[in-house]
Amino acid sequence: MQKAKARQEVQEQEAVSSKIANDARVEAELEIAKKNTELAKRQAALQVESDTERAKAEAAYDIQAQIQRKSIEIETAEAEIARSEQEAKVKEREVAVKRQALAASVEAEADAQKNTQLNVAPKLN
Repeated sequence: MQKAKARQEVQEQEAVSSKIANDARVEAELEIAKKNTELAKRQAALQVESDTERAKAEAAYDIQAQIQRKSIEIETAEAEIARSEQEAKVKEREVAVKRQALAASVEAEADAQKNTQLNVAPKLN
C-alpha cells in the first residue's frame, strides 16, 4: 500500500509538474503572440509613415515639375515675343528703306522731267 500511495504521490507530482510546465508553455506562447502583435502594429505604423513620406515626396516632385514646365512655357513665350518684336523692327526698316528708295526714284524722275522740259522749252523759243 505504501507503494501504491507512493506511486499515487509520484503521479500527482508529475501531474502538478506537467500542469506547471503546460501553464508556463501557454504563458510563453501568449507572451510571444503579444510581442508578435505589437511588432505587427509597429511595422504597420512604420509602413504608413513611410507611405506618407513617399506621397509627400511625390507630390513635391510633381509640384516642382509643374513649376519648371510653367517657367519653360513663360520663357518660350517671352522668346517668341522678342522674336516677333525683332521681326517687326526688321520689317519697319525694310519699309523705311523702300520709302526712301521710292522717294528717291520719284524725285529723280521729277528732276529728269523738269530737266527735259527745261531743255525742250529753250529750243521752242
